[in-house]
Amino acid sequence: MVDVPDEIAREVPVAIANNRADKEVDISAIRGTLTGKLGPWLALEDIISVDDIEMDDFPKTSSGKTQKNILRENFV
Repeated sequence: MVDVPDEIAREVPVAIANNRADKEVDISAIRGTLTGKLGPWLALEDIISVDDIEMDDFPKTSSGKTQKNILRENFV
């Protein structure tokens, strides 16, 4: 999840999902689960796939951590 700029709230959370080789992510199912558990007022602003931001996979550091700053730059 990364925070992206918003004119009203200054920043809003956006989830970025990654498809696995054996299974594609069902974004509508994720959205339904989050809305059901958190309520519509706490659900994420958006849920997108790494394909939507034209990336093959999450960018990683040499230790294997996801580089959220690079995800944010590609999203905005």
